[in-house]
Amino acid sequence: MEASFYNDLDASWAHAWQLLVRGVNDRHHGFHTIQLATVGRDGTPQVRSVILRAVEPQSTTLRFHTDARAEKILEMEAQPMVAFHAYDVRTKLQLRLKGEAQVHADDALTEQAWAESRPMSRTCYRMEPGPGTLLDAPDAYQPGSTVDVPPGGTDAGYAQFRAVVVQVTQLEWLYLAAAGHRRARWTRQGTQWSGRWLAP
Repeated sequence: MEASFYNDLDASWAHAWQLLVRGVNDRHHGFHTIQLATVGRDGTPQVRSVILRAVEPQSTTLRFHTDARAEKILEMEAQPMVAFHAYDVRTKLQLRLKGEAQVHADDALTEQAWAESRPMSRTCYRMEPGPGTLLDAPDAYQPGSTVDVPPGGTDAGYAQFRAVVVQVTQLEWLYLAAAGHRRARWTRQGTQWSGRWLAP
């Protein structure tokens, strides 16, 4: 028996967003770590994995966190259009998403996201030198301090912390099934979404 969303476009859309939400909350889910693609400053494609930190199905936005010193920050500032790829082997579902990234620094969103981050995650933003810096030896860097600065103080980690919110503008869904694969694409125009089936 096929899944309830198998031949239902609206149910397939809802299912995709349900799994993205699950990816935020379940670190073992295939959508917890997803691939982010940006346009490099040299014009070439760049891909890396990011942790999905928040999903808002109503506003169709995703959020991940990164270091201000990371190359992807400069890439997104130059070209905010990004893409994501996610695949969950257990449900045999692939998602490809496109959207526009907005980088947040030292605002209400980053304050809340920082406060909700695990202490171990915060240490990454206190590392010196920053990510991607050339080193003379593999251990020629200083791990980040595990000490949190009290409210009102200056935390070097928070100063480097960025929350990136992506407004999704296109979502493509591919479900692999023995009875026949299903594929669909939804596109946002203004605030409205429309979807169509595609040949898989």
